[in-house]
Amino acid sequence: MIDRGKGGSIMNITSAFAQYPSERVQNYNAAKVGLDEMMNLWAVELGPYKIRVNAICPGTTRSATVSKLLTSPEAEAEAAESIPLSRLGEPSDMGKCGLPDLGRRSGSAALLSSSAVDEGISRWTTRSLR
Repeated sequence: MIDRGKGGSIMNITSAFAQYPSERVQNYNAAKVGLDEMMNLWAVELGPYKIRVNAICPGTTRSATVSKLLTSPEAEAEAAESIPLSRLGEPSDMGKCGLPDLGRRSGSAALLSSSAVDEGISRWTTRSLR
């Protein structure tokens, strides 16, 4: 992107769990915290080249990883109870959040923008996925 001289956009998928601790996914959380910090650095370093750095930050979303943690309908129901919208996210929720525009020219003013698509989990930080 730098060599082309036309700017661009880097989109990352980080996690709402990078913002607060959760007991069963410490390594995952640490990796996402690291990605958040890399995004800060990339924004500073790449911004002068008109390269934007943004992220989608999902919460507890139905996925292969989450299915390993929530191994029964009861465990899934308990996890949903700890989420303000009382439901797990769906993978399709990520595409509905408006962030795809950040990768296009219409999002050209957005630098280091993170959008929480987490059913409210990042606003209810006293709870954790157990």
